[in-house]
Amino acid sequence: MTTAGWIILIMAGIAVAHPLVMRALMEAAQPTRLELADLASELVLRDDIPERHKKIISSIVDDAFEWKFMIFAFCVTPGFAIMRLRRRSLPDPFEDITGAEARQKMGRFIELFAISTASANPLFSILVTVEFLVLFSILNLTRILNGNAEHLRTVAQRVVLRTEERKHATT
Repeated sequence: MTTAGWIILIMAGIAVAHPLVMRALMEAAQPTRLELADLASELVLRDDIPERHKKIISSIVDDAFEWKFMIFAFCVTPGFAIMRLRRRSLPDPFEDITGAEARQKMGRFIELFAISTASANPLFSILVTVEFLVLFSILNLTRILNGNAEHLRTVAQRVVLRTEERKHATT
């Protein structure tokens, strides 16, 4: 079979398999999406959730089936990595939610949203996962190097101080 024949065969296979795979993913994600909707209904009724978070919850529920979200996540993830390099930690997105149960439920809500949108765009979900792994590795390497640089700087300062102390002690 020629290369063109293989390409046509592969494309036909993808054309047949893609809708079947997507249907299976959507069916597998349905319980997650139902839990997401139930949790959203509960969260917007809570008094310990600020109004701005309630608006975000409503927006997230609207985007739970959105395949474009993972493309957006793929594009903005490097920006978060750069922010993380500049700071020791990222700001707490739930800092104004004081109740432990409410914070836990908001965390679960975000997890369910990530699963829902990942099932809507599996290709970019894989790319975002790989991107996270690469960036996480780079961030950890820079943290190690920065930690070692700080340690070496401290050692160098001690050596200089001790050298100066000995120099003054002998004079």
